[in-house]
Amino acid sequence: MLWGSLSSMTDVTHLCHFDIPLLANIPNLVYLAPTNREEYLAMLDWSIDYREHPVAIRVPFGPVAAADRPVPTDFSALNTYEVVCRGKDVAILALGNFFTLGQQVCRLLEGRGIHATLVNPRFISGTDAALLDSLATDHRLVVTLEDGVLDGGFYDGSVDSFHRPNKWSEAEGHRVIERFGTPEGVVGYPSRGEPRRVKRAIAAICEYLNLMVEDILAAYPAGEVPDPRKFSLRPYEEIEPCLREPLSEGWKSVHELPRRGMFID
Repeated sequence: MLWGSLSSMTDVTHLCHFDIPLLANIPNLVYLAPTNREEYLAMLDWSIDYREHPVAIRVPFGPVAAADRPVPTDFSALNTYEVVCRGKDVAILALGNFFTLGQQVCRLLEGRGIHATLVNPRFISGTDAALLDSLATDHRLVVTLEDGVLDGGFYDGSVDSFHRPNKWSEAEGHRVIERFGTPEGVVGYPSRGEPRRVKRAIAAICEYLNLMVEDILAAYPAGEVPDPRKFSLRPYEEIEPCLREPLSEGWKSVHELPRRGMFID
């Protein structure tokens, strides 16, 4: 995949902003993200002889760095991330083009007394669940850096191995994964844009939002507590005490809920 980046070609007929949502979600396709010249060539040589799955490679964009560490020649152990340096408290998963950015962040954190873990995921299309579980034991924060759109990107498709509707933002494990990416916006030639062109689109969005609010109020009337089984992933018995009047008999704070998910002490 050439020009896979948000800062590459921006012509309306040659956009490469959505390669990760497109390719990484094709079943059985292995999508790789090399971080330097030598790693790219090694992945290319390996992919030519690999016969188990089709392979796509996201060619590094921009100034391509030379390898500063040994590069493997066999990537058959699918979805195995590379831990470049192991620290604690903060882990940075820097994918492909953004690996250099991850190194810069690590150096800045080191200057503040934080020895962060730096990970080269290599595989866009898969999850190294064992590594993510191990990071949970001594890390408070996991950050993903990816040169692409957030919707359907590396974080959505690979890091959140449970594929839950609210992702990690629900803080179910009482830990945090943060994302660094570029939000969706204008592509092509922004200088040619005119406000009148988006008038119909904005009107349609406002109409949809209004309908959505009305639908929510119809399903969940104001002043009534909805059935927890319709909005929570937890068993009813766990969350029911949190719905009682505060400080009443049997009431519990949401902070007393047992931890769930992969981030469990």
